[in-house]
Amino acid sequence: MLSNEIKKRFLQMALTCLRPPGETRPVFSPTTPTDKELAEIKEGLKTGNIDEELLAKFFPMAYEGITQNDFMKYYFTDHNRLIRGLPRYTKFGLVEWCTAHPARIIESMGDKYRVELIGGRKIMTDSELYPGITTYNRLKEGDFVIVHRDKINMRISEKEYGRICGLYKKGVSPPAPTT
Repeated sequence: MLSNEIKKRFLQMALTCLRPPGETRPVFSPTTPTDKELAEIKEGLKTGNIDEELLAKFFPMAYEGITQNDFMKYYFTDHNRLIRGLPRYTKFGLVEWCTAHPARIIESMGDKYRVELIGGRKIMTDSELYPGITTYNRLKEGDFVIVHRDKINMRISEKEYGRICGLYKKGVSPPAPTT
């Protein structure tokens, strides 16, 4: 059983994968949430108090990974490595989009932010994870964040940023050959 804190962080990371109404691409959750489920997800983002069956329903691959691993290790090593081999991402050029990146905000412009991803690439983004659901409204230049699907999913400490950079490098590098 996941703690409420892990469930909250899980939602922050996975919410960009939740299938919006009308979306048909195979890179989103298996189904679109009902209004009731969406209300439960919004409440879960605030408190972490959410039924794990709902997490497993909408994010089965991530849920399985997180229940078997450390949260950050799953996202930055296992998840990032896994999507590099899935045709639904590689075929459509969506690998970088779906990669979870540690980043730093270099410019704040209202509700839009320019971030520098590990490796130096800069992108414009915001923190609206799903239509009508925004995680942070007061981010500032210098804040360390996680970017997934070109959205800011969570603010992290400088210490977490350092740890995540190490995990990220393992996840985006091909695994060492086995002999």
